[in-house]
Amino acid sequence: MSRGRLLGLILGLVPWLADAQVPSSGAWRLDASIAQSRLSGGRGTWRDASATATYRPRPDIWLSGGLQASERFGFHDTRLAIGAVKTFGDGGSAHLQLASAPNGHLLARSSLQLGGETGAILNLSPSWNLGLGLDGQVAQYSTSKVGSLQPFVRLAARDGRALTLRIIETFGDFGTPLSGYAVRAEFPLSGQLRFNLAYADAPESDSGVTLRSQSESLGTAFDLNDSLTLRLDATRDRYSRYHRDEIALGIARRF
Repeated sequence: MSRGRLLGLILGLVPWLADAQVPSSGAWRLDASIAQSRLSGGRGTWRDASATATYRPRPDIWLSGGLQASERFGFHDTRLAIGAVKTFGDGGSAHLQLASAPNGHLLARSSLQLGGETGAILNLSPSWNLGLGLDGQVAQYSTSKVGSLQPFVRLAARDGRALTLRIIETFGDFGTPLSGYAVRAEFPLSGQLRFNLAYADAPESDSGVTLRSQSESLGTAFDLNDSLTLRLDATRDRYSRYHRDEIALGIARRF
């Protein structure tokens, strides 16, 4: 979901390799996605493609490496990322990601993401519990440095339903820090079909220029079988002078 691209990372759309969710079962997982965005006012089209390989050397450790290719405003950037997720017996997790687009025109030339989430710290009912988390990111662009802190609260049910409220504090070379928020709801319709719905009103710094954005997204994931999942996501980002509409397709293969 997402989304300007910082929001895309926050809400879990493209490239999904930065999503701090714990991967599914299996020793290996391969994710691939493509996305196309159309900007209003004749500003052109963006295209993105990504691929990520994730490996579980131990039941509580996941290691990943990924590649993203991006075309925006006639510039072509390539981004490499490596990451790790550590899970804990109480249901909590921690994650780390390092990424680099060495000669990036619009993507961050280097970035660091850290975060973690508790397990259930409060049982609200036999079915629902509450957890807390914190994510942080620092990114160096060709023209500026931008960072964010994102504390969040997550309500989760045993059947897979969840609601996450995230506060977004963005700071950097642009001057006075900016604040925003994001809300994401997840709900399964069956054992194979899941939907998510998200809204964000927050600063977005995808290309090193920080703008305020309102974003709506709708996504779905469908398990064809125990090892193969398809995803479809649609996002609209609204800025003061234009808007961006994105469609993203993804596939995940577990081994």
